[in-house]
Amino acid sequence: EVRDTGGWRGELEETRANGDRSGVASEWFLLKDAPSNSEAILIFNTDITSHSRDLAEVQFLASLVKESQDAIISKDLSGIVTSWNQSAEQMFGYTANEMIGQSILRLFPPDRIKEEETMLSKLRAGQRIDHYETVRLRKDGEQFEISLTLSPIRDRTGNIIGTSKIARDISKQVLLQARLEEVQTELLHVSRV
Repeated sequence: EVRDTGGWRGELEETRANGDRSGVASEWFLLKDAPSNSEAILIFNTDITSHSRDLAEVQFLASLVKESQDAIISKDLSGIVTSWNQSAEQMFGYTANEMIGQSILRLFPPDRIKEEETMLSKLRAGQRIDHYETVRLRKDGEQFEISLTLSPIRDRTGNIIGTSKIARDISKQVLLQARLEEVQTELLHVSRV
């Protein structure tokens, strides 16, 4: 192929002197010397072993996010949604296309809007927010109880560039807890009588 086309580009696996295998991105170029009619192949190899490991890790993490039963959402520091998993679609009723690039405030009841700036201030300061219980809106306007865990997202240099949010629908648990408290109150009343 190098003789026919003048070059070749691809990935190869090579064995190092110590026996370790490594992946390389390889580029081959045909060099011709017309006066002597000689040919040589110039080869450039770039070790991509760590890149391949990084890619495998990214694919693994993406699978975790995709398969999670909790809504996993990321947003920038101004509250604009940058990712939206399938569970978020099911929980809130909005598709990823409807939410990515939009303000997260779309999910807030009007009386809860101030929560966003409070949470963003803490996240900008590098703080994590664990199991914050609040109310949000579904696409159809229904309000429901959720528990949020929010974490800052940092770039390679440690700068905070966004936030991740894990949301769990706890509306059933809240209803069960309220009913349990009612039953306990009724039992206390009956025991007094």
